[in-house]
Amino acid sequence: MHVLIVDDDGDIRETLRMFLEDEAYAVSEASDGIAALEVGRTNTKPLIMLLDFMMPKLDGMGVLRVAATDPLLARHGYIIMTALHRAESDELHQLHNHLHISSVTKPFDLDRLSAAITAMTDRLRAQADAPAEMEAPESFTSDH
Repeated sequence: MHVLIVDDDGDIRETLRMFLEDEAYAVSEASDGIAALEVGRTNTKPLIMLLDFMMPKLDGMGVLRVAATDPLLARHGYIIMTALHRAESDELHQLHNHLHISSVTKPFDLDRLSAAITAMTDRLRAQADAPAEMEAPESFTSDH
């Protein structure tokens, strides 16, 4: 499975890259949400985005809002990485109906992160094995 690390902190990206490569994942990086959307749209197979919640240019919620309306992005899995406990907003709960989303709290335990990635990998593989009519996400609209 391909994992895209999306974080504006280069040290976090480097630490996660080393950990994930040791776990035999294919890894790429993006420093903001805009770059993450580009990678997500051009990747031909589902990937997992480790998505920082707060970033410049386009934050994690912005990425999720766009992903919920774009079939090329809705096929990916999203693991939100945040130090904020308020990340579980009503809007985020609504986005759960349209996307594969989970979260880990910073500072994160690498065992918990690994478990979240494994669970998301299983979800994406199950989606790939599902009939095509079950894969289409519901439509999403946001007031934001």
